[in-house]
Amino acid sequence: PLRTGMPELAVFPNPAQTLVHITGVPENSRCVLMDLQGRVVAETRCGGSDGNTCSLDISAVAEGIYVVWFPDLEAVPKKIHIAR
Repeated sequence: PLRTGMPELAVFPNPAQTLVHITGVPENSRCVLMDLQGRVVAETRCGGSDGNTCSLDISAVAEGIYVVWFPDLEAVPKKIHIAR
């Protein structure tokens, strides 16, 4: 695997229902959940006092396929399925 010095980002569970957990995120990194049309549907800051993890509340987000994007990082966006 190609190593760029970036921590390995993990987004789980997938599919998700109410919360998405993210690990491997540097402190104070932005985490954005977008629909497939590029609209931002949820956003949070990750990697604060709880280390390199965070949770994104998706309880108000409609069922479907979304992309978790980290605009502050050179990381590949992660696809996630929200299922109820």
